Amino acid sequence: MIALWKKRGVSALLFPFSRIYGGVVAVRNRKYDRHRDRTARLPARVISVGNITVGGTGKTPLVIFLAERLQKRGHGVAVLSRGYGRMTRHVHAVPDGRDAPADPAESGDEPALMARRLDGIPVVVGKDRVSASRMCIQRYGSDMLILDDGFQHRRLGRDLDIVVIDAREPFGNRWLLPAGPLREPLFVLSRAGAVVLSRSDQAGAGLEEIIREIRRRTAAPVFLARHRARDWIGIPENGTLPLESLAGRSCFAFSGIGHPDAFRETLRETGVDIAAFLRYPDHHRYRERDLKRVLREAEKHGASAILTTEKDGVRIPRFWCPRIPVYALRIDFELMDKEDDLIRMIEKKERFREEIHAEKTDYGGG
Repeated sequence: MIALWKKRGVSALLFPFSRIYGGVVAVRNRKYDRHRDRTARLPARVISVGNITVGGTGKTPLVIFLAERLQKRGHGVAVLSRGYGRMTRHVHAVPDGRDAPADPAESGDEPALMARRLDGIPVVVGKDRVSASRMCIQRYGSDMLILDDGFQHRRLGRDLDIVVIDAREPFGNRWLLPAGPLREPLFVLSRAGAVVLSRSDQAGAGLEEIIREIRRRTAAPVFLARHRARDWIGIPENGTLPLESLAGRSCFAFSGIGHPDAFRETLRETGVDIAAFLRYPDHHRYRERDLKRVLREAEKHGASAILTTEKDGVRIPRFWCPRIPVYALRIDFELMDKEDDLIRMIEKKERFREEIHAEKTDYGGG
């Protein structure tokens, strides 16, 4: 879809549907703006981490980062997710993988990844975030709930809305779905309590203009962040290799994520020689025929290793043990400055209530 959105003719054909979608979004937002009693308030702090575009902006790494920091500060943290792409419907906790690996078909790939990374922090999936939140409070005694991908989920009240924007591709063509990547018009940034610009180190000379545009739409502070490669995780045995161990080696890479180019760029930064790169759709569920193709392509290019993302790694069936070693790249999230300021905002006693943003009628674009 990203490639199609860059073709103005295709987006223009889809624009009438964006108007319809925008109308639905407007009606829903006005319902919550005018009737605050429809929002559930719970006896725990609720921090939403979300975005206003589809595709990977870096929400999951930020959720992991915040959950670990807040746990170290003594909070009873739990992570709530809808569990995109899962086959189940009920509210349930995701296994952490120590006794049995989480099944992405039951939990979604991102919750499975978070459960694997977060030691002692429950990850709960459920479409009904209010019920999931109550479960965390009652079962785990949680006092700090992190709502993954929660900016559009307004039924559950929150103390702080953190919006993540990819600095390399912040707003796409600025049109709403399906003609563009925007889930909501840009003026809804007025609801944000904080904005995090992920991959800021890759934005180049345009970073300052992006920050200026954000500040025209919200008074929320802007935090700069980057993704840093940590190490390689073996699949399926889960052993680790130092980051530099694959530098200079010819490797085959594949991924099924929202922004595969960002992964490819990170691989280059590790010093890996990318013999070939295979792309799959975001959240792709790998089947045996996909994995046979990956191995066939890797062997054709004489690769010494097969590389993928950590998120893809949780979707690879555990029975896959190819002749060529397979590694997933583990990524850490880093705030480039003002980390303490963001943590203080999260812990602040006063609620950062949503602002009622200005009424607008043009929901076809930003």
